[in-house]
Amino acid sequence: IHNRGHQHGYEKFTSKQINSLKQLLKQLIQLYKIDIKNILGHSDIAPNRKTDPGEKFPWKLLAKNKIGFWHSLSNNLLKKNRKIKVNIKDKKIFINNLYKIGYSKNFIKKIDESYHLKSIIKAFQRRFRQELINGIIDKECLLISKNLIEKYY
Repeated sequence: IHNRGHQHGYEKFTSKQINSLKQLLKQLIQLYKIDIKNILGHSDIAPNRKTDPGEKFPWKLLAKNKIGFWHSLSNNLLKKNRKIKVNIKDKKIFINNLYKIGYSKNFIKKIDESYHLKSIIKAFQRRFRQELINGIIDKECLLISKNLIEKYY
């Protein structure tokens, strides 16, 4: 699929692109017996370098088609918990959940750990909380991560 990306007028993916992608991925998933948890975007794998496919990529729609995974929380519950601060214990739980989901603990020596953490938080938000990508852990992010762990891990 083609998109000019964040720095060049990032645009919504067309339904034609997504329909083609769904067909291709369904074939690959079946042929290679790929677990839906292993359907990833560049930013999931290399969050310090990549932001694609980005917050306009329809992860939820793909998950409904058994391509990738998604949480089962209501929008109302999520919005009520958006921007609600969490304590240090909950931040640690969230970060550990990110590692369980598969975001890397390892970071390049050229960058510091706090930059890496912010990068993986933003990658998580681009995928699972697309309305607000700010790199800040809040109760909404915590709830999503807990739900994903309960459902898939």
